[in-house]
Amino acid sequence: MQSDLFCGQEELSFQAKVDRSYISQLETGVYSASVTMLAKLAKALGVEVSELMKR
Repeated sequence: MQSDLFCGQEELSFQAKVDRSYISQLETGVYSASVTMLAKLAKALGVEVSELMKR
């Protein structure tokens, strides 16, 4: 899920205004992102939500 635009979970979590551990849990499949969370992550990454759905 991480983009080359960010150095890692810490920066992505800061930009998306969510806890870093939540980003980790999304990446490892512990949680699935809601539509609202997908929108926040896409905005933080500077991509469309559809781009996140491809991965």
